[in-house]
Amino acid sequence: LSGDARLSSHAERARLSFSATVEVRIPLVGGKMEKFIGNQLLNLLSTEQEFTTEWIRENR
Repeated sequence: LSGDARLSSHAERARLSFSATVEVRIPLVGGKMEKFIGNQLLNLLSTEQEFTTEWIRENR
């Protein structure tokens, strides 16, 4: 797993962008594992984004 996160300004807000590469070098199952790990990572980032947005909304 390798990745990159970038924080930038966008209008009067902040934007956090992610990119990642998942590579599993195991014959026959590597592709399935990559897809599973990638989906889990997307779910995690989405959940963190929702939590952070709600926290900011409640704590301004």
